Amino acid sequence: MQLPKLPIFYTLNVLLISMKVHAGYDMSDLDALVREKNPKEFFEHYMDIRPSERKEAWKTLVSQMANFWLTEITTKNEFTHENFLLVKARSETFPLNENEAFFFKKNQFMLTYFKSCFQDKKNQNQCGEDFTLLLNSYKSLKINIDSEWAYQILKSDIRAHLKSPTKKELLRGIFTSSDALIFCEKPEVFRSFMDYRIEENSTESKTQLEQILSKSCLKKMAQSFKKEMYTGPSHKRSDYFEFFKKNALLTSDDIELYYIVHLIDNPEIGDILNLAWSFMETLGENYKKRQEILNQIKTLKLILGDSLFQNAKLDRNQTILKLTSLQFPEYFDYYAETCFKILNGEEIELVKPPKACHEFFKISQASSKYQDQYLALKKKVEGNRK
Repeated sequence: MQLPKLPIFYTLNVLLISMKVHAGYDMSDLDALVREKNPKEFFEHYMDIRPSERKEAWKTLVSQMANFWLTEITTKNEFTHENFLLVKARSETFPLNENEAFFFKKNQFMLTYFKSCFQDKKNQNQCGEDFTLLLNSYKSLKINIDSEWAYQILKSDIRAHLKSPTKKELLRGIFTSSDALIFCEKPEVFRSFMDYRIEENSTESKTQLEQILSKSCLKKMAQSFKKEMYTGPSHKRSDYFEFFKKNALLTSDDIELYYIVHLIDNPEIGDILNLAWSFMETLGENYKKRQEILNQIKTLKLILGDSLFQNAKLDRNQTILKLTSLQFPEYFDYYAETCFKILNGEEIELVKPPKACHEFFKISQASSKYQDQYLALKKKVEGNRK
């Protein structure tokens, strides 16, 4: 049986309707979705616009909706893994990969996402993988990591969860930025950099990061953090010293003060201890140098020697105590004077107060000189307590 022929105008109408369905959404549809604040449907269809028609008006609509959506999920605290992947994917796709406003909001989202993510101990492996995924996206897009964002990461608790290669990429982003000198003065950047060097076991040779550090940045670090050689964690001081010394950032006074601090406060066996010992042996005949070093110690508000005094019976410590009392007696006077003030209830501004006052007054090098004054003060304090 032969079907009747349809009128030609009917056939054309059906064809036009079919073409419209397959053509997808047009600019007016996208504009309506922006006004309706409907990001889900918008991003399902914003690429329906033909490439030749993706002009400024289209870019504007995409930017408006993307920034609205990112603000919305941030405000609602929707820092989910799904949203992480969506934000990352959209930031890699035209035209948002060229949109500075979107990248700024993206960085804020990512910062909060990883802070939240790493707090969940069960999810930390996934968080680490996500962070690596994000850094790789910067490489694929050939975009430099934003220096301020990298700094905020290193400044936060996130830093404790990052592996050495990841820290390296963040620091690279900072050191190669136009505002690198601002961050070279930041404690979090310096400590992250030093941690990276230690983790890479590269205290002797230059790391890739050191090779891109400018002389100006190194000078900024030295100006801001040389005192870390004396006041920083004892297990890191020698690393700080070796780094600054290797880069010719220390004066002879800096080095001499470090030797004294190392010998009295942190006498680790090694080449530095030998050098420190040799220098201490020269102080006995140089009253001016002893006063200069003592004034530096006071300026830094340091108290050295707690460990020596608390463990005075050890043979090595006894030898160091004897050497110090002979060659640098003024330091013993300073420690005793400080202890007397504290035991008498005076407030003194120090990096940390002395913890071995009672032990100090019992050692042979101190007992004969300060014993009577110590016993009298001790008796007075005990009487006041009664």
